[in-house]
Amino acid sequence: MSGGAARLTQDQRELLNTYEQKDAALKREIREIRLQLRQDLDRINNTVRLINIVLIPAFVILCGILLFIGVQQLALVLCQARRAAAHDQLLADGLHAVFQTHGFLGEREDAVLEREVGSHLA
Repeated sequence: MSGGAARLTQDQRELLNTYEQKDAALKREIREIRLQLRQDLDRINNTVRLINIVLIPAFVILCGILLFIGVQQLALVLCQARRAAAHDQLLADGLHAVFQTHGFLGEREDAVLEREVGSHLA
């Protein structure tokens, strides 16, 4: 010991020893807390990476599939509506041609039928 340490009384040495033990214990506790914080940060980083690498692309793909299905359904509905309109128009044209061929319609009735069929199809 140095000359200054030799002058310490027994009580002072015990107090210094107690302080050094508490200091060492606090340093160990701080190391453990830092280790736990690093582990928590690593866990959070891994979770964020998982979300960025797997979940976000999966979500985008799912949205694309749902959008594709929605567009297909809309196209199907529009196609069916066009077919129904074309069918109605063919039916109306066919009836009109039959009535004209057999002489059931004059010009006046022809205009009325055109107006009625046209308003029904619109």
